[in-house]
Amino acid sequence: MWINTIDVRSILLDPDVTNAMKEAVKSGLQELKEEELSFSTCSDGRLKTYLAGLHIGFEQGDSSELPSSDVEFSPFQWVDSEEKDTARAKHHLEDELKKFGLQFGRGHYQLYDVHANKTILSVDDKKTGKLNGGTDLIIGPYGLHKLGVVQQCCVAVELITDENVEKSNGLGSFTAQATLELIASNYFSNQMTVVLLTDLCSGATVLTLNRHQNDSVSVVIYEDLTINQGATFIVNHLSMDCVPKRAHKLELSGEKEADLILRAFKKSRVSPLEDSVEWEHSQKIWYNM
Repeated sequence: MWINTIDVRSILLDPDVTNAMKEAVKSGLQELKEEELSFSTCSDGRLKTYLAGLHIGFEQGDSSELPSSDVEFSPFQWVDSEEKDTARAKHHLEDELKKFGLQFGRGHYQLYDVHANKTILSVDDKKTGKLNGGTDLIIGPYGLHKLGVVQQCCVAVELITDENVEKSNGLGSFTAQATLELIASNYFSNQMTVVLLTDLCSGATVLTLNRHQNDSVSVVIYEDLTINQGATFIVNHLSMDCVPKRAHKLELSGEKEADLILRAFKKSRVSPLEDSVEWEHSQKIWYNM
């Protein structure tokens, strides 16, 4: 059963809709949650429906509000496929981030190449549903091993070759994939995780999670960034929002929980099927797209 966001909204908010129809919607949403979503093949429409089921909205970030830097990021030169060039791209990114002030090594951060593990971010949970996929690089505290890399992920980096970016008319074609990486990485991590989507030469997209005062949650996407802006964003995020400790623990209790913007979709909240007015408010941005 296919349900798009407009269908869900009209059904939930129309006072003349019968209980039978609402039950059908509830059943359809449950089927979608049980259906496995692949990072690399998820469509924009399917992504919107998935996020609506998690009570997560979507916003366009304002790039003019982002901090700037006079440092210049040297473009990476792709010479082969993404698979064969990932190791080179990793070293290039590490060298460039050092220019922006990011420290690597003991007591600081490390850039991990995880592209060979195609399911490193796969999730199978009743609340989030089944997600299947991975990412290319992860920035986390120095000295992590195996699962620790995912549990302390601060930045997930999805690399796209310049050739694929050109063929796809920009990075926008890969936004759904990056969004699922954002959800999955925050599901596992004890850090506040963001996703950097880039070809390391022509530009970048950054994705974050944001919790609003009314406790609604949104994916915030900063599109059409220069690679300089993307690097500056990542370095600021690591210095302000993350902790370079291998055993960092996420606290989800008391007043701290109200200030956290990660794992927000995991927090118990009123089901959109039980409170359609609140759900409409937190999801209204979808219907104006």
